[in-house]
Amino acid sequence: MNIQTEKIADHQVRVTVSFDPEQFEGYKQRAAKRISRDKKIPGFRPGKAPYDFIRRYFGDEAIETQAIDLLIDEEYPKVLEQADIRPAAPGIIEDIPSKDPLTLILVVPLEPEVILGDYHSIRMEYAPPKVADDDVDKVLEEMRYNYATAETSDQPAKMGDVVLAKVSATIQNPSEGQSAQYLTDSPTQILLDDADGKKEQPYPGFSKALIGVKPGDEKKLSHKFPKTSSTEELQGKTVDYTVTVETVRQLTLPELNDEFAQSLGEFDTIDKLRAEINHQLEHERTDDYNNEFFDQIFNAIIEQSTIAYPPQLLNEEIDAVLDSLKKNLEREGLDLQTYLKTRELEQADFIEKEVKPAAKKRLEQSLVLEEIARNEKVEIEDGIIENTYKETLQILESSPDFKKRGSQEMRRMASRLALNTANKMLNNKILERLKDIVTGEASTTPEETKQAKRSRSAKSASDKSEQDITKSSPTKKSVRKKVSQGATDDNQEL
Repeated sequence: MNIQTEKIADHQVRVTVSFDPEQFEGYKQRAAKRISRDKKIPGFRPGKAPYDFIRRYFGDEAIETQAIDLLIDEEYPKVLEQADIRPAAPGIIEDIPSKDPLTLILVVPLEPEVILGDYHSIRMEYAPPKVADDDVDKVLEEMRYNYATAETSDQPAKMGDVVLAKVSATIQNPSEGQSAQYLTDSPTQILLDDADGKKEQPYPGFSKALIGVKPGDEKKLSHKFPKTSSTEELQGKTVDYTVTVETVRQLTLPELNDEFAQSLGEFDTIDKLRAEINHQLEHERTDDYNNEFFDQIFNAIIEQSTIAYPPQLLNEEIDAVLDSLKKNLEREGLDLQTYLKTRELEQADFIEKEVKPAAKKRLEQSLVLEEIARNEKVEIEDGIIENTYKETLQILESSPDFKKRGSQEMRRMASRLALNTANKMLNNKILERLKDIVTGEASTTPEETKQAKRSRSAKSASDKSEQDITKSSPTKKSVRKKVSQGATDDNQEL
């Protein structure tokens, strides 16, 4: 077996391999036996027809094609080992320039390579946003609207009322291929409240413009959306709205007291309700902050690193992003084609402009994460996967579905869950190490960092007086709901 390799574009290698005629002949003999076993040949039992007869009956090409398949299955791993190639995905046969001797030209995608820059020099401040009393007050005010009682009124709508209406919208000077009719008699409920005008839909000030309307009124409004609007199809467009008022409802808001907290079924006092809201806000804001914080870190690391990978890996990531999107859309009762139609996008353009950049970012971040784990020697403790597997299996075995699904499927499920848990733990450790590095908390090694943290914690504890910090236990569900779900149930948001 003679092997020649040549590096080509896109982090792949072209391998030209020639096989000894005797070796290929052996595979042809085996291929002929397989053909005679799988195909019915008149006058012969399966697998008993002579080689020359099979050649005449099926032709040399059929035998050679089958022989090459057998050869690839058995010899390809040996070719990779002899050529010292670490593949990232299965290779392909690019050409067969000769069959005497058999010569194959293979293209093999190479394992990714990541050369990290000096990421230890990156410095960023870690300062998650704090939750103020005003933030909690805003959530409590939203909850008051959620649990308000509504009474139909024939009086002009005032601030704090809910207007039920049908809304139509027309785009002035629509783009080519864009429909001018944006909304047609869309049932909508509008809370007349501009406390959070920046997030108000369809635009800030919309609800305030409806103050004074009565049932049966028709209100015409117009708004020019900025080019930076989050609604892509309305960027830079002027939209004319027609609001046909059907009902005005006055809301009576509950008092914020212990009785209100107890009505939620989970809190004894209003102070405990406030504590839980504060806890949830802290958790949400920290999560959002961490996402942006680590995104900036990865961007900085990627910018100073050299990352090489074959196109097959990016294509796999694109498929993963699309699959994730489809599942999210299914949960909302949509499919991909409907989603693309509402955004007036062609699937090919959508993949190229949106999915591919997201997949590229995800792939490169995961490759950098793996390389940092190796570089920083970040690992999870021995036995974590095994212990997690045992604990998970024990829980699954006690579930009602155990007998229905079967023990083998439960073991596979427990194995997947254990691996997922271990991956999350490893990722969290890597991210924690990265945070220590960019904030200047890290020492030379992860163990030295732990020791430094323990020393600082001990010193901090001795310097500070003991504080009584009371934290409310997290509830099973969020205590907050959208304001729009409070007044009516049979109308959709604008």
